[in-house]
Amino acid sequence: MSLTSPVVLDTDGNFRLFESGLWFGPFRRECIFLLEQHSKQKGLFRKSCIPKMAEFAWSDLARQRPKVWIVEAKSSIARQENTAEFDANLQEWASKLSNAIAMIAGVKVGAFRPEADLSDVPAYIFNSALRDLQFYLIVVLNAEWATDTECQEIQIELRKKLADPVRAWGMHKDSVYVYNPEMAQAKGLTSGEFDL
Repeated sequence: MSLTSPVVLDTDGNFRLFESGLWFGPFRRECIFLLEQHSKQKGLFRKSCIPKMAEFAWSDLARQRPKVWIVEAKSSIARQENTAEFDANLQEWASKLSNAIAMIAGVKVGAFRPEADLSDVPAYIFNSALRDLQFYLIVVLNAEWATDTECQEIQIELRKKLADPVRAWGMHKDSVYVYNPEMAQAKGLTSGEFDL
């Protein structure tokens, strides 16, 4: 596969995703749920009704109550001075992230059509009660000006947009984050170049 492929297997058989100029992963197959791809290709939704969706969900399955990181990646956002466009960007991110939780919950409770292909859904989603999964909503912003301070300011505004879904799903109020590439790499979400 070429390095421009959105999803590749590395030499160890782990998944890596290329999105918004960043390599995400490596992720073990049993830990990754390709949300956007699944929503479009597996028959969960009618083609005319496919919702906007975050890129993927990942869990390292390391704890008794596993963390599930729902990730949206972006290479740009309007600056805060451009109020209307900035607000529209935040609303789009909020919709994609909240739609992702709803899709995971729908898969869990069997809400989708019988012909939907759920064979690639990770076992931890089926085998865990929703209350036993700790959801975190993450935007990774790959922009040169996205300093730690800028990300924190955008994060404050995104948390406001997601306040209702965070409460509705019983998530901790600090479950929404905006990272730049360095912050994402420190959390184990992204990595540098690699050999296929």
